Amino acid sequence: MESKITLQPNLRRLALFVLVGTLGFIVESSTILSLVLYAQASPMSAKFIAFPIAVLVTWILNRHLTFTTGGKNRPLSELFKYSQTAIGGMCVNLLAFFTVLTINENAIIVIFFATASGALAGLLVNYLGCSHFVFSKTKADGT
Repeated sequence: MESKITLQPNLRRLALFVLVGTLGFIVESSTILSLVLYAQASPMSAKFIAFPIAVLVTWILNRHLTFTTGGKNRPLSELFKYSQTAIGGMCVNLLAFFTVLTINENAIIVIFFATASGALAGLLVNYLGCSHFVFSKTKADGT
């Protein structure tokens, strides 16, 4: 019975994290596609513009929905740690993105799948980083 009680909050947190990640994916992919279609940006340069926007959106949502800190963490310190975690996730994300993009970078559907595979690949890195580093309940940052 005890494992069920412990598991439910973790599943809820994971579900919220995936929901926030899905919203981040929508922000990122729509930004990339808009820049490619309307600003004639390359998919790679569009990715570098869209990614930080998605990171900011997901930090705000994760901070208030997924990993509620009750205001215990300082926002700028937390954003810095979140950004560090996102960089690790971004490396995995970009590796998957560019790998899939090599199929045909001019096909819109390939750009979509490249973005999706990058988002999924970075999900695990980001979730673990957020759970154990950014939003952990320890007072590692001195607050």
